[in-house]
Amino acid sequence: LLAHSEDTSLDEPFTEEEALEMKSNLEAPLEAAKKPLTEEEKAEKLAKLEELRKVKKAEREEKEKQEAKDKEMKRIASGKEMSGIRQAIEEQEIKKMAELRRREKQEEKEAKAKVLAQIEADKAARRAEREAAKGNQAPAAPAPAPVPAQPALKRDYSEAKLQIRQTNGQPLVHSFGAKESLAAVRLYVEMNRTDGGSGPVKFMTNFPKKSF
Repeated sequence: LLAHSEDTSLDEPFTEEEALEMKSNLEAPLEAAKKPLTEEEKAEKLAKLEELRKVKKAEREEKEKQEAKDKEMKRIASGKEMSGIRQAIEEQEIKKMAELRRREKQEEKEAKAKVLAQIEADKAARRAEREAAKGNQAPAAPAPAPVPAQPALKRDYSEAKLQIRQTNGQPLVHSFGAKESLAAVRLYVEMNRTDGGSGPVKFMTNFPKKSF
């Protein structure tokens, strides 16, 4: 020990396995106690113990490095999976917005056509009134045929817009497909919430009061 007093590695703690092995090597049987070890034998034993300790330390450090590497690989894989889910949701949202704009344009076009038809009908009625006023004895012009009422546009209720109030009072507003499960709503809230919360999301309605 005195020969290795300047070795800083001796300050590092022994593992339980190293301590037991050192104890078994230093505690000689009763027969060996009759013959004390020479200085050379003691130095040799200490050198072997020090070498064993270094080997154990290297194995432990290698194991810790491998565990850290495995943990980092799992973290990267989890990040890629979450990125794929986020991209799929964004693509789905883009498709919904495109379909919504298409329907709005179609409804606007049909409403404009209906207004134009009504204007033309009003013009025809005023012309007929003027012709009747010019020819006092002339038979009254037949009333213009009524413009057939266009059937009400059948709306496709394939989605629902939800407003979710967070714990900080701020709302989250988003449209979901009619067939989407509550799990999709929960995933959207977990990814877009601004109240700083974490963990699983729970929903609650005020009336009737229910929790999901």
